[in-house]
Amino acid sequence: MMPCPFYRSRLFWYGVPGLVFLLWVWWDSGGWNSHVRWERPGKVRYVGVRMGGVQWGSSTLRENYPPGPSDFPVVRGELPAEDGSAPAGKRGRRFDFPPLIKTVVEERSRGGMVMDLVTGEIALWGIVGCHVMVWVGMVFWWQRRKGRVTARLTDSTAGMEVAG
Repeated sequence: MMPCPFYRSRLFWYGVPGLVFLLWVWWDSGGWNSHVRWERPGKVRYVGVRMGGVQWGSSTLRENYPPGPSDFPVVRGELPAEDGSAPAGKRGRRFDFPPLIKTVVEERSRGGMVMDLVTGEIALWGIVGCHVMVWVGMVFWWQRRKGRVTARLTDSTAGMEVAG
């Protein structure tokens, strides 16, 4: 049995749509802030995409925190422009190139509340690059394996024709 063509392989269907999705997320994050946030009394955590990066973080509220119910809102909004005048969506989406990895640990106070803030970010250009490198490596491995199987099949069928 001959190996299937590339467009019918699982490798194609994992790689190409995955790359298209990652490129769309990267482009969309240039003008929009999308994240999921969940809260517990004294703790807030979030994961999202914003300005060309996948971000995550947590805030531990230490003082003057009014206890409230926990929630799980999904937030999507336009990013402010660099000068703060208009939302970034008005100037269009774009591909941002932030630093590859960024982490921040700081203490903030807002409205009488003191919180410890820990955030991290991985740039989407790095994620897209890793996806492409892994996928291309797997394509070369698949082609090599396919060539060996095809050579083995042609050798076995050639031996059958000589004997017959």
